[in-house]
Amino acid sequence: MRYWVLFLMLLVLPTHQAEAMAGEWLQDDDVGVRLIAGVEAVGIEKQISLGLEIKLSPGWHTYWRSPGDAGLPPQIDWAESLTPTGNLESTNLLYPAPSRYSAYNLETIGYREHVVLPIDAYLRTPSQPLIINAKLDLLVCSDICVPKHFPLKLTVPIGEAKTAPESTLIQEARRQVPANAESSPIKITFVLRNRDNLQITATSPEPFVNPDIFIENDQGATFSKPIIAIADDPTTVVFTLTPAEKLSDDLPLAGIPLTVTITNGNQSLEQKLEPEILAAGASNNTAPAQPTHSFG
Repeated sequence: MRYWVLFLMLLVLPTHQAEAMAGEWLQDDDVGVRLIAGVEAVGIEKQISLGLEIKLSPGWHTYWRSPGDAGLPPQIDWAESLTPTGNLESTNLLYPAPSRYSAYNLETIGYREHVVLPIDAYLRTPSQPLIINAKLDLLVCSDICVPKHFPLKLTVPIGEAKTAPESTLIQEARRQVPANAESSPIKITFVLRNRDNLQITATSPEPFVNPDIFIENDQGATFSKPIIAIADDPTTVVFTLTPAEKLSDDLPLAGIPLTVTITNGNQSLEQKLEPEILAAGASNNTAPAQPTHSFG
């Protein structure tokens, strides 16, 4: 009898360990959330890979780090884990490329259905357990917007950092995070800052099918939905963006540092554009390709 009980415990143990690498699902009728880890134990490295998994009910969406005309990005309070007991030193929350949602004359940016936000978690002391007790504030919207508050809990024990089942979700999400100018196949080839609009030309080895562009800055300037034009060569696209509100003379468009995110299917680019500087590889004598059709 004793051996039979031991056999049953051994059968259950691997499943229990795998489940420990994912926090409990916390959900209601609109959304479900949980923390997941990419490894079964902390190993000996200072950094481990986590993820915030979000599942939204049909018709609901949540927001990117820059939500657009309305909304709020996810906010995670790690304070209770930034302790010797929690063993968390810092985190870096990453965002996969978002989508645009237009409703009620508002342009918002975010995610529907299912998204995993990768998290780089840095340990205070390597080879010691990571004990996460965090608080998540999440705004989800359909016909109405509802703020959600969830306690996030996850423990990653000591031991060998073997790949956890949830690693696949996190790695796929990391592949969707926009690449920088050096590694992305999308390249910005021309930038023109007029007084009243911004024009950006980009190229890609793959034809542009349903591209989009998102502009961020720290000066509070917002932009209307872009006019997107594909040239005769479908591997070239021209984006024209107009400030949603007239900028003051003290804040000319040419003087604002911008972060540009361009998406095209599974490809994406994130690049910073400094004031009055053309994109790398562009020339003052380079004219953008002429578009053949526009949409947006």
